[in-house]
Amino acid sequence: MTYASGTAQAIPERPALPLIGHALDLPGGADGLAHLMKEVREMGPVFRLRVFGNEIVVVGGLDLVTELSDETRFRKAVYRELAEVRQIAGDGLFTAFGHEQNWRKAHDILMPAFSLGAMRSYHDTMLQVARSLVAKWDGAGGAPVDVPEDMTRLTFDTIGLCGFGFDFESFRRDESHPFVDAMARALAHAQDKVESIPGMDLFKRKQAERFRQDNRLMTDLVDQVIRQRRASGEAPPVGGRY
Repeated sequence: MTYASGTAQAIPERPALPLIGHALDLPGGADGLAHLMKEVREMGPVFRLRVFGNEIVVVGGLDLVTELSDETRFRKAVYRELAEVRQIAGDGLFTAFGHEQNWRKAHDILMPAFSLGAMRSYHDTMLQVARSLVAKWDGAGGAPVDVPEDMTRLTFDTIGLCGFGFDFESFRRDESHPFVDAMARALAHAQDKVESIPGMDLFKRKQAERFRQDNRLMTDLVDQVIRQRRASGEAPPVGGRY
């Protein structure tokens, strides 16, 4: 174990390779979280990772996480993974930097949608979607069901109907809605860029083109929903604004 210099209090870190850092030590997927939890137990509540020139300070434990979540002392952070998602979502609520005006706009639009009164108004719609899920499982006749996929369908239908008055019809179709597939591919592409060796994306032109097509599909659908609701004269279901 080594200690980083130049800090008020040394931050422990494992020995790292030049340039690559600790990249080879980090497993992918769900195993990555288990690895970090193991490191917290072995190295203490604060330690440093280096991955291809990027430094990451990992913090574990309720007290330290609570302290770092104090909004009066720290500003909103947009880490590398979210910065990649900006190619999909732009400067939205989760992806905007603290100084960008759209962060405040998105916050102000969404706040009324999560008031107690607004949440109560979603109940009937949420119940309707949940019943669609149960009906699908009942109709399976005892055959195995894909729970993760159906939870995704449940999530998109609930958000689409409650938040935007749009029905993905996930339980009335065999295949996922094109928007859902496009978002899954786009998020996977963004995550792959973060985890890849720097510069490797230059050799993945086919994936990059697919990413651009998926972005256009999602943007076109959102624009279509906005146009239709404006033309209908109905009040928007979230926050009173489009």
